Amino acid sequence: MQTNNFDMELMVPGQENKDVTFNESLLKIDSFLNLSVNGFRDEVPDEVPLGEKYIITNGEYQHHICYSSHESKGVQYFRPKQGMVVFSVQAHSFMLYHEHNWVEIMQAAHEPPREDGAMVGGAVDAAVVADDADAVNVGGAYVDDNFTGIDDEFIAPPNKKHFSLYLNSNTTLNFDNVLFSEVTILIKQCYNAARSLTWPHNILWPDGSAHIMSEAPNAIDIVKLYRMPESTHFLGKIIGQNYQF
Repeated sequence: MQTNNFDMELMVPGQENKDVTFNESLLKIDSFLNLSVNGFRDEVPDEVPLGEKYIITNGEYQHHICYSSHESKGVQYFRPKQGMVVFSVQAHSFMLYHEHNWVEIMQAAHEPPREDGAMVGGAVDAAVVADDADAVNVGGAYVDDNFTGIDDEFIAPPNKKHFSLYLNSNTTLNFDNVLFSEVTILIKQCYNAARSLTWPHNILWPDGSAHIMSEAPNAIDIVKLYRMPESTHFLGKIIGQNYQF
């Protein structure tokens, strides 16, 4: 028999080596009292340092949390349950396990809480999350703390709907893995040279004219993508170009 949430083995009458079952359960509880993960890993690591946890994004253990509860243990895996929420230190945001995927639901606020107890800045308070089912299901479009430098090729991760990108070099974009129906992209031009963007072929633009990046140093363009129903294509819309400080 196992518990419902953490799949911990329960002791039964007449069982031998009950101490082993009991200790294994204590180790799992100890590992997950702090529901945070250090980040994401594409593949299962050879070892996980004590106290660290990672979400696996590919392979047999996709979406599982890998960890090590004791020096005597190797890499262990925890299968998440629907509705589980963890904090990702790497992404600086809360992640929700929803319909067999991890999705970003809100970023941690840097500002102090308001007097009424609600969070400000990049986060939403618990009442808003509870009352707004759409916000929980698809995640919030929260602004990144910093622009992410991109080189050569940028493959968008599946669990984000807002991207702030900085062009270190000429870059090809790929949004095939994105799970959301709508994506917002802020793109900042390089400060000392005009870099170009190559958009994927599955984005349809008005009159067939794809977005061309503004060339002024540090110029910012804004583009939105809308996924078409029953299709792998997006509709691309240029929101604005050549924003400058």
